[in-house]
Amino acid sequence: MAGQFYGAEKFNPRLITTQILVMQSSFWLCFCSCVSVGDLFFGEEQGAGQLFQPEAYTWRTTRGLILACALWLTSFVMAVELRFVVQRAKKCLDFVATYHIFHLMATCLAEGFPAFWQWWIIQVPAMLIS
Repeated sequence: MAGQFYGAEKFNPRLITTQILVMQSSFWLCFCSCVSVGDLFFGEEQGAGQLFQPEAYTWRTTRGLILACALWLTSFVMAVELRFVVQRAKKCLDFVATYHIFHLMATCLAEGFPAFWQWWIIQVPAMLIS
């Protein structure tokens, strides 16, 4: 029964750690780049703090629309990248959950637990897209 959970490959913590780092780095690079381009294009003030403000994720403001679209676009990019970095369908959900949970934790540290319902409405489809 040994190795059945992982298939033919052996458990390799270094590989898994590297994959997590690559996926986290890619997520934040893509997300921040998309938000920066959107802010620049629409003349919004740029700042990393907006990524962690739950009330900024709304459909009522240009900034909120930029954040939502950037997150969804990032999710599409990450879905493609998962195929090449992780290379195993069974692990994809774990990696997607990891970078979204880290985003939730960063938001909690910066602004507290996101009780703003639009934040959740925007985050859930992004997780499902990936």
